[in-house]
Amino acid sequence: MKKLSMILTIVLVVTAISATVAFASDNLSMFDSMRDWAREAKSTGEISEQEAKKWNNHFDVMEDYHEKNGFSDHCGTTDNNQGEQDMPDSEFTNMMKTF
Repeated sequence: MKKLSMILTIVLVVTAISATVAFASDNLSMFDSMRDWAREAKSTGEISEQEAKKWNNHFDVMEDYHEKNGFSDHCGTTDNNQGEQDMPDSEFTNMMKTF
């Protein structure tokens, strides 16, 4: 049951982030929207205070990474043409690498 809950949470988050990316008008608002999601999810009890902190840390790490490296397209190249970059370490990126 715990594993199912974790998988459903990941699917929910990926869906929320994908929708945010699709409807964001620029890169900054995309991360602001993700932070808003975490704040709202915490206030409704969907995630705990600790989980919200982890998500916000992840958003900070990813925002910094993308500011430096651009956003990659479906082939793995980035906006700044430096080629595929290693994703930065955060609890969530490390967890996704195990799938």
